[in-house]
Amino acid sequence: MGIDSIRFTNKILLIFAVVLALYILKVLSFIFVPLAFACFFSIMFLPFLRWTNKQRMPKYFSLIMVMVIIALVLVGSFKILQLSGSEILEGRAEMYEKLDMKLGRIVEPYIQLFEIEVNEEDGLISGLVHNSEVTKAIVSLVGPGLVHIKNFSSTVAITLFLMVLIMAGSINFKLIMQETLFSTPTQAIDVFLKIENAISKFLSVKIGTSLITGICFGIACWAFGVSFPLLWGILAFGLNFIQMLGSIFVTIAVCLMAVIDIEHPGVLTAAIVIFIGIQLLVGSVLEPVLMGKSFKINIVTVLIMLLFWGFLWGIAGMILAVPMAVLIKILCEQFEHTQGIARIMS
Repeated sequence: MGIDSIRFTNKILLIFAVVLALYILKVLSFIFVPLAFACFFSIMFLPFLRWTNKQRMPKYFSLIMVMVIIALVLVGSFKILQLSGSEILEGRAEMYEKLDMKLGRIVEPYIQLFEIEVNEEDGLISGLVHNSEVTKAIVSLVGPGLVHIKNFSSTVAITLFLMVLIMAGSINFKLIMQETLFSTPTQAIDVFLKIENAISKFLSVKIGTSLITGICFGIACWAFGVSFPLLWGILAFGLNFIQMLGSIFVTIAVCLMAVIDIEHPGVLTAAIVIFIGIQLLVGSVLEPVLMGKSFKINIVTVLIMLLFWGFLWGIAGMILAVPMAVLIKILCEQFEHTQGIARIMS
């Protein structure tokens, strides 16, 4: 067999290996998604674990403290969601009335077209929502949503379990990198520290800017009288983790709610300008400045990563897209034959 034939065979095998790896990542996403989240969040707690180690605290005590912090965050998030749900239920009648005023004339012809029976005494929108056919349609849509909630709960549980294993040292990524990628322990430790610093910086900045976005949206909604300010603040915080697309979605949704709630054209215009301004100021100015130039990842790479990981792992993949891009870029920089890929990503 000639050299050209061997090279061709190697290329075919490489393509086959890549396709197989992508297939495994997609099929076993229920394992790889929690593992990825566990790795990134464990990295965020590593400085705290090192500090407790210097203070000569027992390792199990440090892990318990981390789990208590995570539990407080989860319980707090659940309580806030409960308050948001109560807020929606309390303002339901008022919301139906506003929707009747704004959307009644638009919706009515379609109701007549599809011959949907509506109790006009309850109002057009309220009667439509409580119609038996519409209720069945809503229930059919809620079913898949409940499946997603169940999958999310399972992902959180597996993530927490893997975080405990990683932080307890049962999964040693430095050793894995040394055995598989690098020839010396020093190089493996150096690369791991680079990854740790980059991911820690990304997570801290992303959480901080998302928190600022959520608070600003909530305050702006409350100031302009937009319904459910707490809910919009939570959505702005959570969706900001989906790079680019999440912030656009929540801004459009809040502006639509402002159109329903605000009567005065000047106030409405001011509200829309402020909502868009908050997103641009935090997402396009504050976040890039805080991130600095340490990552040097161009916008085309971010979009490709969003599409790629979103295809593989859905919303979870879109949240993980930028951290994964940072990880891939740092690893590519370490090898001569992949440094070109790192330069393209910059």
